[in-house]
Amino acid sequence: MRFRTVAVLAALTGTISAPALAATNVALGATVVTAGSGMGASDGWCCGNFTQSSIVNGSPLPDGTQWNSGTAFWSSGVGAFDSVDTVTVNLAHTATVSQIWLQADNNDTYRVSYWNGSNWQLLSDFGKYGAYGLATRSLVTLDTPVTTNAFQIIATDGDLHYSVGQFTAMGNVAAVPEPETYAMMMAGLGIMGVVARRRKQQA
Repeated sequence: MRFRTVAVLAALTGTISAPALAATNVALGATVVTAGSGMGASDGWCCGNFTQSSIVNGSPLPDGTQWNSGTAFWSSGVGAFDSVDTVTVNLAHTATVSQIWLQADNNDTYRVSYWNGSNWQLLSDFGKYGAYGLATRSLVTLDTPVTTNAFQIIATDGDLHYSVGQFTAMGNVAAVPEPETYAMMMAGLGIMGVVARRRKQQA
């Protein structure tokens, strides 16, 4: 009987740990903001199709797709394009992220940073990979998961023509207690008070 009482109280007050949630793509459907004078510039390449929202739709393009076809693409260091061009992924919720991967133009290097609440912090660098067009970099598992609500992607080296086809961040949305949770906690505390009083009376 005592064990049952303790178990019920623990469940009501939330002291029994829930099973760990499986990691999901927290970048899915995020808001993507691009900035810089080179954004959308193909620099003479045919048939550029610039899009930014699709890089977080969970559907990567086939590897080998032309760099400026259905991607967030830009040209830097060509003509007037001398600014630092950025792709920012703003999550819908703060999340704890443990893995990331990037699909981007093959013959360039990219840097992914995360927002720590006051500035951008380096998360991972992605090197050149693949033979032509878009290439999916290997999944990067972080040594220490990070909690953030935004990521930033920049190109750090390459042929001055850059693009991002897909960005994925695997993790869990930071839990926010529901009103029902607080109500259950208060009910549990009330039951604990009743049990303690009865024990005192019996003593």
